[in-house]
Amino acid sequence: MEDSGSIDLVMRRSTDGGRTWSELKKVVGDRQLSSAAVGVVGGMTLGNPVPLFVPPTSRYPEGRLLLMFCSNAASVNEDAIRADTTVAAGAGRRVWLSRSDDGGAVWSAPREITSQVKRTGWTWYATGPGGGLVLRNGSLVVPCTHAVHGSNEDHSHLLSSHDGGETWLASMLKVPSWQCHSALPWPPGADSRGSWLRYALETSR
Repeated sequence: MEDSGSIDLVMRRSTDGGRTWSELKKVVGDRQLSSAAVGVVGGMTLGNPVPLFVPPTSRYPEGRLLLMFCSNAASVNEDAIRADTTVAAGAGRRVWLSRSDDGGAVWSAPREITSQVKRTGWTWYATGPGGGLVLRNGSLVVPCTHAVHGSNEDHSHLLSSHDGGETWLASMLKVPSWQCHSALPWPPGADSRGSWLRYALETSR
């Protein structure tokens, strides 16, 4: 089953601790991004969602939900993007961030962060899989993969933010040959005060 074509991001929401769940709700529609994508005709493929929950503060009494995800034009697939020969400007992989300050009832319009997290020469790009980490000092960490022009090999890297998700930095670049990865605190219970963060990589081979 190929995850290409026009794809929206949806969610279900529970207000009773998970006993019951709402109907599907659209968080981001593919047509929301089409008008912002230069060279894109038709819909968008949205995917690779990574949720983060930032604990409550005086500014955000209910906490803040962040949702990072990727997009590309529905008219192209992963092979074309990796080949980087037939993809028009704006139709390749792009990275976005949306937020909710009321437990997911209402979501902000997606904000593009591609220029912060995707370097020149990178073709395929995927955030996740799974959720990101919020460290005790408030730093946010998201695992990702990317491919480089001229190579079909995937590399792993981390995204980090130290201002609540306003700006992002890509680090730990070009960890080769892994297909699946996640960010985990290590040892269990450790946090940034002990300067411990394990970037756990799992191969699918």
